Amino acid sequence: MHDKSARGKEINFKEDDYKITPAGVLIMLAYYAYDKTGECSPKVRDRNLEKVNAVLSAARIGGFMQADVLETILSQREVSARAGALAIAACNAAGQEALVKIFGDPRKLKNTIK
Repeated sequence: MHDKSARGKEINFKEDDYKITPAGVLIMLAYYAYDKTGECSPKVRDRNLEKVNAVLSAARIGGFMQADVLETILSQREVSARAGALAIAACNAAGQEALVKIFGDPRKLKNTIK
């Protein structure tokens, strides 16, 4: 399977490769956590916000110094290169062990996005 990256370069994926990163999940969760349109139920918003806050907390523990900046960007539902870069840095700082605790192990999930 082939796809294009943001820079237009072709990326080759194996059929069983996941195509969403922890940073992508963080941005997606935040987008709905900060929904003010009524598109999401309060239960969904609360659950998503809990996960966003958990990632930001783990990132702070891991030494990520721009968590407040990222939180502000995410709360404005901004989907941008800057949001992506900060989300990647936050997830890297949080570490895989924390992310698996927060998001779950993607290898054990059924009906995951591929």
